[in-house]
Amino acid sequence: LLDRCHAQTPKIEVHAWLVLLPIWTSTTFPTNPAHPSNKFPQYLSKTEGGSVIATFDPGHPGAEQHMTDVVMELVNNYPDLDGISYDYSRFGAATEGYNDASVQRFNTRYGRTGTPAPGDPAWSQWRRDQVTNLIRKTYLCAIAENYNIKMTSAVVTWHPAPGAFVDTRPYYQTFQDWDAWMAEGILDLSMPMAYFDEDGSYAADYDAWSNFSKSHSYNRGTLIGPGIYMNDVADSIVQIRATRTPSGGKYAQGVVMYSYATTNDAGVAGSTFFSALANPSPYDPNPTPVFNTAVETPTLPWKANPTVGHIKGTAAYQGLPVDGQMVYLTGPTSRSIRADGTGFYGFVDLPPGSYTVTATYGS
Repeated sequence: LLDRCHAQTPKIEVHAWLVLLPIWTSTTFPTNPAHPSNKFPQYLSKTEGGSVIATFDPGHPGAEQHMTDVVMELVNNYPDLDGISYDYSRFGAATEGYNDASVQRFNTRYGRTGTPAPGDPAWSQWRRDQVTNLIRKTYLCAIAENYNIKMTSAVVTWHPAPGAFVDTRPYYQTFQDWDAWMAEGILDLSMPMAYFDEDGSYAADYDAWSNFSKSHSYNRGTLIGPGIYMNDVADSIVQIRATRTPSGGKYAQGVVMYSYATTNDAGVAGSTFFSALANPSPYDPNPTPVFNTAVETPTLPWKANPTVGHIKGTAAYQGLPVDGQMVYLTGPTSRSIRADGTGFYGFVDLPPGSYTVTATYGS
């Protein structure tokens, strides 16, 4: 696949799609003993009520490392892979994330006992941090091996449209703090799943989320994701064209349509939809088609001409990782971060210079 796509003119990039946390698609678990759910049952998440769900919980250090290893297997075995694209880089609901090890780690950190409530602010932030830790670790480990690889993720939008990101459902319901990921720089491209019917009750949410994603791309980029499956061809073209207008002076790098299998909700053949994107058609009043010519994949400046660097490492004592160790960075810029459950820490987008990393065990 890589060879065939890279031989095209213009070159077609290949990004490996990974459903990051869920490992099965139904409540009936597989019987194959080699399946991850049977090999590593301790990694599975739970609901507040104790029901096991088919999702690996990044709050378990072993699960975080396992998912990192899956990513790195692709990075190391396919050095010409163009990118890795995450889906479901989040919990499914505010009642999830209750893996036994994660709850124990949380209680140890904060000197508590028992099972925290789903709406407990500290517990919600804890689960947010566990997902973010996985995104940070996989990002820095991947680009350390292949700096050109593009790390992306489909991210949740949902109604209502964003004012402050902390008031949105991705933040408080799925613990996917993708605005913070973009601000820190631990994704190259966000891909907001802006699945809204252009003629529906939440049509305004499409533009709101699209504009939010552009203006909150910080030093990275975004690819807007319209839900073409829930729109007719004409409305999808309207939404695709909207991805090309700036917000906050920033543009999107492109568009990711969901899905090529179901291109519209009007029963129009997929071939007709694709033709309308590249040729004049009755679905588009603009005489210039939205994709009127073949173009190269957009260059990402922070990949092509990097001006900053990154530092990663592991906080360990007597050969064992130190969960939650505070790590301090001093140099041209000073920062601090708390190591994750595997002891991993990382600092992104550092100006050139000499740095010192320190940590005091037990602090």
